[in-house]
Amino acid sequence: MQRIIGIVGLAHCGSTALSRLAACLPEVASAGEIHWLIDATGKNREKKLCTVCRSRCPVFSKNFLKKKFPVKRLYSAVANQFGKEILFSSDKSTRNYDRFVPVNTLEAIILYKRPVSQAFSLRRVMSLRDGVTAWRNFHLKALGWAEMYAKSTTIISLEAFMAHPQRNLRILADRLSLETPKNIPNLKNIPYHHINGNHRAHSSKKIFVDQKWRKRVPENFIKKVQRERPVRSLLNYLDAESRRILCP
Repeated sequence: MQRIIGIVGLAHCGSTALSRLAACLPEVASAGEIHWLIDATGKNREKKLCTVCRSRCPVFSKNFLKKKFPVKRLYSAVANQFGKEILFSSDKSTRNYDRFVPVNTLEAIILYKRPVSQAFSLRRVMSLRDGVTAWRNFHLKALGWAEMYAKSTTIISLEAFMAHPQRNLRILADRLSLETPKNIPNLKNIPYHHINGNHRAHSSKKIFVDQKWRKRVPENFIKKVQRERPVRSLLNYLDAESRRILCP
């Protein structure tokens, strides 16, 4: 039976960067936001194309994209197209995993950013205040959902992971019982085929966490969020779980 490893997180949580790193694991098919193979219609239809190769992709080829798959067989079809037994998805929303993965089979990775950093990433669709609220609500829901529906749950701080990406990828692979190459290549040398995702992360030649929010978000807002007990309590819990896994 094929294994499904899936990132659970908000938009712009860093899933594309983690997916790019996962592509260097020899057993893993790191395919990106797979739900677009079914959901990309109308003006969004190009989202089903490989972001790297576009229409010339040898994996997400024109013939493959013409096929229609039953919802519960979509992940299996993608893994077979890669010729791999383990699929790494960055579909992120619990709703997508409910659609595509049977209960108690998903190996979930809850990937999170700092609350204000995440709110800054969502600033084009909501205010900073609403972004912090969305951060808290999403992760509370994700934790409860994972406890009920996931086979296993790994909680990872994006900032902590990307501080030592190659070392932490080995730690994550070991936790998930995945083979790692002797030498993890530089990001620009990792071949991969990926549906949708953050275009800036796709084109980057190195791993980094964008810190623009520290200069552009008012200091008084950052301090106010840090003082909010519900947000601080949840962040402390997530950080503690992440520290149990990642290197300091």
